Amino acid sequence: MWNSIMLNFIDVKYSEISNCQLNDLFFLRKKSFKDRLNWLVKCKNNKEFDEYDNKDANYILGFYKDRIICGIRLIDMMNANMIKGEFNKY
Repeated sequence: MWNSIMLNFIDVKYSEISNCQLNDLFFLRKKSFKDRLNWLVKCKNNKEFDEYDNKDANYILGFYKDRIICGIRLIDMMNANMIKGEFNKY
């Protein structure tokens, strides 16, 4: 028998995300990219964020029971982004 889990996703601009949601998202990113993958990312106060978290960023956030459990940052290729920046050498 299948158990159903209700996940909700929202599309939101950086300027529209609450400080609490940003803190949760940046904490999850730190756990994923720094703690688990050991990437050389900038962390402060147990959160991972960078210069691309700005007015040009949009996010798809996944919620379970009103808590952020996942997220992805989307940036138009016309704006500064990691592909043009950090990942350009690859």
